[in-house]
Amino acid sequence: MDAFPAASPTPSSSSRRVELACVCLVLAAAALVRWPYLQRIPRFTDEVQLWRLAVDVLREGYRPLVFEDTGYNGALIIYLLAGLRWFTASLAAPRLLAWALGSVSVLLVYLLGRDLGGRRAGLIAASLFGVTATPVLVYSHVLHMTSLAVPLLCFGFWAVARAARDGSGPWLALAGVSLGLALQTHPLCAAFMPGLALWLWRQHRGRALLVGRWGAVALALSLLAYSPVLLYHLGFGTGPNGAPALSGVAEDLASHWAKGLRYREGLTNLLRSLADALGGKAHSLADPASRDPLVWLMMLLLAAGLWTAARRGRTLPVFLAASAVICLPLIMTGYQNTLLARYSGLTLPALHLGIGLGAADWPRTVQSALKSVGAGQVRMLGAGLVALLLTVAGGGLAGRLAGFYRAEDLARRSNDDLLRIAALAEGSGQPVVLDGSIRRTNGQGTGPSGVLQGIFIWRGVAVKKRSEPEELDAYLPAVDWPAQVIVADATLDVLDARPRLQPVTGGRVAPISDVGGWGLFRLEPH
Repeated sequence: MDAFPAASPTPSSSSRRVELACVCLVLAAAALVRWPYLQRIPRFTDEVQLWRLAVDVLREGYRPLVFEDTGYNGALIIYLLAGLRWFTASLAAPRLLAWALGSVSVLLVYLLGRDLGGRRAGLIAASLFGVTATPVLVYSHVLHMTSLAVPLLCFGFWAVARAARDGSGPWLALAGVSLGLALQTHPLCAAFMPGLALWLWRQHRGRALLVGRWGAVALALSLLAYSPVLLYHLGFGTGPNGAPALSGVAEDLASHWAKGLRYREGLTNLLRSLADALGGKAHSLADPASRDPLVWLMMLLLAAGLWTAARRGRTLPVFLAASAVICLPLIMTGYQNTLLARYSGLTLPALHLGIGLGAADWPRTVQSALKSVGAGQVRMLGAGLVALLLTVAGGGLAGRLAGFYRAEDLARRSNDDLLRIAALAEGSGQPVVLDGSIRRTNGQGTGPSGVLQGIFIWRGVAVKKRSEPEELDAYLPAVDWPAQVIVADATLDVLDARPRLQPVTGGRVAPISDVGGWGLFRLEPH
């Protein structure tokens, strides 16, 4: 059974003020760290697909049970975004939502760490999570499924911990709702459930809750929260091309399970991705994580933290991390993407929590090991060493985040060109014809044409997209009105309608490493 920090049943007003100050500090720091480059870096990618679906919910009466008929992800985030779009069509809105969700996630990590190991543990865990690249760049800048899954998971972990500590049925019920929504948002959240359930079962009050009526209530609420996906699989939705839901989904599931059988490959990739996520940098075969001093430091802190936390009877992060490492390779084998580790990064709250719980007790551990030395001196030595290591780790992670921003900015891998061209095209008040061949040469993520289409749909601008140069060449002669045309340089050279295309001032975009040149033109009438 885990040991929880002693808490006064009637905290003093001074204690409440300190706690409120800590909460405000953590939330403000998380929000500030996530604010720079929010709209500019990283480049817009698959997130624009959610924008289009949210507009369909509002305009077309689209009522999906799942995301894009995949059968795996529920549509909760689509409806959240649709509600946001109902209030505003600002291009800043989707990423502001991601920013808010990411900031709240840091606060939840603090609250969980505080309840398990005290304020110091919570502050250490939240600080590391707050400056690590994946939680900032992936979860707080890009609105995607994982952006919502992380705070739902963290709240679920916190609610389970509160239920176990206080023997509270309502907290267990809240955990059921939050974890059900997390599982609906992304199926990989299931990897944490066995470890979380086993940890709760080991708690005296937690076991009593699980076998009682509150356990049944929590299970029922979690199923209710997950019900859109269940309904879809029961045939209340249709798959691609109108096929019954179960047909396409079963095929996809079989494919995923087949991949999951390559367990060793999945485990190896997961561990590499976790090293990347902890170190705040994507490594390659030419630059492996094994040569990265910061990765070694973070792994050392993690190992020492989990060992110390478990020794002190604070085992929740151990159970969560172990559950993820064991179960995730059963579901998928690959975890890397262009923005570090989107999926393995779901484990980071548990890993940083382990570091925080351990680090909070390291001065006491050093003191116990060196009993012959004065207690005060040893405690000061231990506290100083811990502070030094954590400062080096946190500073290194923050430095890598800043370095990533600088590198992307210098390479022009930002949204500046996209936002400028979109503003010019929208300002004309004319419909837009879009060349779909403006793509990334490496095939990673949604290219400029897909992003621009999502932007125009979100903003309510009439847009027609033609996927290939031949289709665009056949379409333009039929356009008899003034229009704005966004076209790739390579496509421009083969268009019969080129004489009708007049360059728009400021509408030229020079080639970069993975995207050829393109630009904005005004299509003159016949």
